[in-house]
Amino acid sequence: MPRRPLRSWYLSLILPFILLLGFWLLVSEGKFYQSAYYGKWYNASLLWLTSGSEVRQEFVANYPGLYQIDVFVKSLNPAVSPEITFQLRQSCQTQSDLRRQTAFQPQGEIEGQTFYSFTFAPLEDSTHQKYCFILTANTESHEKVVAVLAGEGDLYPFGQAFYQEPLFGKNPNKLEALSTPQPYSEGKFRLFLPIVQANILDNNKNLDVAFQLHYDGSRLETSQVFFDRLVKYKPYGWSKPEFYGVLFVAYIAGVIALIRFILKQT
Repeated sequence: MPRRPLRSWYLSLILPFILLLGFWLLVSEGKFYQSAYYGKWYNASLLWLTSGSEVRQEFVANYPGLYQIDVFVKSLNPAVSPEITFQLRQSCQTQSDLRRQTAFQPQGEIEGQTFYSFTFAPLEDSTHQKYCFILTANTESHEKVVAVLAGEGDLYPFGQAFYQEPLFGKNPNKLEALSTPQPYSEGKFRLFLPIVQANILDNNKNLDVAFQLHYDGSRLETSQVFFDRLVKYKPYGWSKPEFYGVLFVAYIAGVIALIRFILKQT
């Protein structure tokens, strides 16, 4: 009986390895993963970025290597879009910035919605970490030119948006109220009360900003997160990583058997 060429064994072993390597390179490429939270549900409210206003959004990163955040806006006049300052912090209560960027104009459009893109050095340990980004406009004008798109209701369950409107609205002369006391007299006593008001949006609306997250983390950690999310919330044996290991071994065995069968017929 003639001896089967040795090269058939090489092909039987090398081809599954190539398939395995290709699959791993595919699922471990961080830039293939995005966390997208935008669409027609996120245009119920317009959070205008004018002088003195500020938008904050809490969120959770799903993968390692968070390096870019797109924020969707409505621009009334793209020719005069203001500069927008982006600050990334560990939470909306902390004062120190993890990253800080400035965007001068919108960078693109998805499904008819314009967005500003903020790119920064990757946060390698961003997996399941909670962050907060803050948006302000570098302008002294109270004219409504650019607004951040936001939806009402609990559209994004892992965080909430907060919006602070300008302190005194459109009339800068109201700044005089800080130094103009209002007298109140009763008998011989007189009390002076300064008028100071901050108009903060009622967060009972439970707003969520339209945004998108991009990742570029290490391949090993990205693939680990991929498989963790693959088995999460699966019923019965589908939630066990060992089950997928058995399926993979059976797949490799089937590929080897198929290759050997094809080579035997040639």
